[in-house]
Amino acid sequence: MSWGDVVAPVLMRAEAEWAQGVEDRAGTPGVARIDAYIRGPAGLGWPTVEVGPNARPKIPYRDDGDFAWCGAFTAFCWQAAGLDRKVRRDDFASTWRLWTWGRSADAAAKGRVFQRGGQGLVLLPGDVVIVKGPSKKPYGSHITLCVEPLPETSTYRTIEGNARGVLGPDGKRRGEGVVRNRRKVSDVAFTVRPGPGDLARAVA
Repeated sequence: MSWGDVVAPVLMRAEAEWAQGVEDRAGTPGVARIDAYIRGPAGLGWPTVEVGPNARPKIPYRDDGDFAWCGAFTAFCWQAAGLDRKVRRDDFASTWRLWTWGRSADAAAKGRVFQRGGQGLVLLPGDVVIVKGPSKKPYGSHITLCVEPLPETSTYRTIEGNARGVLGPDGKRRGEGVVRNRRKVSDVAFTVRPGPGDLARAVA
């Protein structure tokens, strides 16, 4: 199976979510959709949006700021290719978790590809691309899904969650949500490309 075959359902799901115009604003249908990325079985599968030792169970997502859900959205998209439930739950919720998972001891055996940003970086559609943050920590600050690398311009197109950009097919830029963006390759902290060993039986 080619890489294009593997990531086709990932990209199709990302496009379908973007086409819904999922907006991160209280009282909109997008809030329930975001909750599904975080707590639903096809997303992270977490029991609550609260984190930390005092987290209460069964707390849903209600408004912008309840949970940093960029990784949850990417996990939801990758579930379409059969990304293992444990990987989604344990490794996709934050940039630090992805940084650790991408470089873990079993990465080579699973066929996982980890790349640091900088010269020689090669992006493919479907790559999980982590954007640098102001703190300059190596694990970055935001998780995106590459849908099209544009090497001639040193940029790449994304569909990403918990971000600002083109929100839905009307082409308007409003608030945060599931958006299309175009980002600079120079702003990439690192990338992770799940391998065959990270995928369970594909789920439609």
